[in-house]
Formats: sequence, structure tokens, C-alpha cells
Amino acid sequence: CALPISPEKGMRDLELVDLMRDRRLMTIPAKVLRSPESGLPIRVEQVIPSADGTQLLLFSDSQQLWRTRSLGRYHVLDLDSRRVASVSDPALGWQQFATFSPDGRHVAFVRNRDLFVEASDDPDRAVDRGDADAD
Repeated sequence: CALPISPEKGMRDLELVDLMRDRRLMTIPAKVLRSPESGLPIRVEQVIPSADGTQLLLFSDSQQLWRTRSLGRYHVLDLDSRRVASVSDPALGWQQFATFSPDGRHVAFVRNRDLFVEASDDPDRAVDRGDADAD
């Protein structure tokens, strides 16, 4: 995928490209890529497709943690409806290492050393935080 400049105030369209066939698959207009909570543009830094290709996991607003920028916000973009949904309430904290389940119906992520699985609109804690000092 690529993120070319859009004419809309420096925002970027999201271009889905099949690199093996050198073919453009789809363009998602920048106006679609907005946070559902704030309405502000999502500054996409990484795109992770679901296994079936119907959804994209969008990583944005990254923050440095140790040597990498692994803290950030995740949104799911449904390619058919062009609807963007936050993986988790931003007020609850940064997310890390989000990934789709093999069937694409859930997103797992880490927040504050806890593992969460997002199914529908309610994240459920899947694993309790372990003792940070345990070996």
C-alpha cells in the first residue's frame, strides 16, 4: 500500500496496491480516514490486512518505547462499508502489537501489560497482567 498526498489539507489517501502484479486495487479517500471519537485525521503509519482482505488494521499516533515506536492507536477499516472503528477507547491508554485473529472477527492487542481481545464493541480482558518481577 502507499500513502500519496491528497488535495484535502495535506491529508493522505490510502492506496492499496498489489505489488506482485503491479496493479492498484483500491483507493481509500483521506476523508474516510478519521477517528470516530474526535473526527480528526488518522495519520496512518502501518497497515495490516485481515487474512480475508476485507478489513485493514491501521496503526497511528505511535510513541517511542525503548528502541521502537510500538505504542499507538489502532483502528479497523472495513473495506466494503468504508467504516472506521477504534479498536479500543483512546482514553484507556495506548495499545501495542495489535493483530487480527485468523478469521478476522477479533483483534488482540496489549495495553498496560494486559492482553485484550476486541470482539464487536466491547474489549474483554483475555489474560491478567503477570508479575513484572517474576522470572
